[in-house]
Amino acid sequence: MNKWFTLAEYAHAAYGDEADIIWRGCVLRVPSVSPPDPTWYPDSVMGFIVVEAMPFGADPYGASGLLVASGDKAGLMHVIFPEESLPKGYVYGLSTAWLIANWKKWVYPRGNAESVLIRDPESILRMPAVKSQRWKNSSRQNRPHTMSNWRTLTTYGSDVIRRGCILRVPSVPPPEQEWDDAVGCLTWYPDPVVDFIVVDADSFEGRSGLLVASGHKSGLVPVVFPKESVLQSAGGLSTAWLIANWKKWVYPWGSAESVLVREPETILRMPAVKSPRRKS
Repeated sequence: MNKWFTLAEYAHAAYGDEADIIWRGCVLRVPSVSPPDPTWYPDSVMGFIVVEAMPFGADPYGASGLLVASGDKAGLMHVIFPEESLPKGYVYGLSTAWLIANWKKWVYPRGNAESVLIRDPESILRMPAVKSQRWKNSSRQNRPHTMSNWRTLTTYGSDVIRRGCILRVPSVPPPEQEWDDAVGCLTWYPDPVVDFIVVDADSFEGRSGLLVASGHKSGLVPVVFPKESVLQSAGGLSTAWLIANWKKWVYPWGSAESVLVREPETILRMPAVKSPRRKS
């Protein structure tokens, strides 16, 4: 796991004294204040991912936003930042100094930027263990709500994959290292395992998309599914549709049978912070 820093420490620790930029894919952990704020979230700690906000209706191009990555609201945009949030001289990214100065105005009126922790995107090296069939068949109310609750997509047990769910996808060697001239890169990701968050937004017209949540492309939305992917009775992404269309819409060389899925997690506490001594 990557190290956590306070916002004030982050720029120096990651990039040196001259840098003032938070790239897409960085993760913020934000503690709630006490007593609970009804205008905030009910969880004691919230996780957010810094995303490129263009797919969510952002103007101007290059602006960043925060997407909720934990709890009941996971998969929804929390905020899209204005043009002045861009670091000086950059057309992408989020200014650390601007975020600290504007935390109460744009993110959390009752919270303090000093209490926020941040880390860079992580790369995932292996797939987790999957719960037993007995656990998969248990009632939703009896399922423990932890990060280890992974199921295979094909035995997920629900007709709909709701926003905020995590899909964990193993990479496979493509038959040929196909190069996409349109984007100037390979058509998949270099990491052995890639995480995606199921997201939605007003600009998607009720449809779902996948946001990359790990690795070099973290914070990007590579796909928005068509209207026929929506299970109308449940208002979410149809599990059956995703399985049937996995190769066409997500990963041409992979198979839906190898994909793991879990529901959004609730974060109970803040992580440890890297000490100043270890930064140098």
